[in-house]
Amino acid sequence: MAAAATVIARFVECGIIVTWTHAHKQKNPFMEGAYQRMAVPKGLVKQILLKGKPLLVNEIMWSLGTAAQFIRIASAMMPLYAFLHAAYFTLRSGGKTFITFLFDSVYMWVVDIPLAFVLTRFTGMDIVWVYFCCQAIEIFKCIIGFVLVKKRVWVQNMTNVGD
Repeated sequence: MAAAATVIARFVECGIIVTWTHAHKQKNPFMEGAYQRMAVPKGLVKQILLKGKPLLVNEIMWSLGTAAQFIRIASAMMPLYAFLHAAYFTLRSGGKTFITFLFDSVYMWVVDIPLAFVLTRFTGMDIVWVYFCCQAIEIFKCIIGFVLVKKRVWVQNMTNVGD
């Protein structure tokens, strides 16, 4: 539903811009003859590319650097993820599905999402550090998982039928 609302909003926005642009031709002389053909003059394309090239290169370099940092963070967190998944699936294999629901979904909505919201809205923290914090907070799930597995709360006899 949200995707449909976004598409509708974009069409409405486009309609408003096109209508305003054509209603104010004196402020937008570039629109004169805009729909006569779909070709863009080569000189204009060259000007746009020359003007936009530094910005394009900057954006590409920034995104490559950020992606590399995200990969480094994810790879550094792999031992944490491995332990976390081992604890999660141990609990689940014992039949404690409610605990795994709390461990997974509830934790995400109570800890992960609020943390990401707070860090992105109320701090000037760089996106890479936000990502790191949102991944590192999983250490608490590891601790909870370790305690639950160690206490053997996951052990449940599922073979007794009718008891």
